[in-house]
Amino acid sequence: MNSAKTIKLLIKQAKYAENIGNYQQAEDLWLSVIKQKPNDVLAYVRLAKLLSY
Repeated sequence: MNSAKTIKLLIKQAKYAENIGNYQQAEDLWLSVIKQKPNDVLAYVRLAKLLSY
């Protein structure tokens, strides 16, 4: 799996984890996205929103 597909999958999984209330998993997944794509503003915004709860 190439990097772009991996990142898209991580984003999809993070959003799903948020939707079902698994916030720790969502946090870990957003951090994985940020690690692989440090300029992804959406990942930082979603992580910040998640941590604000």
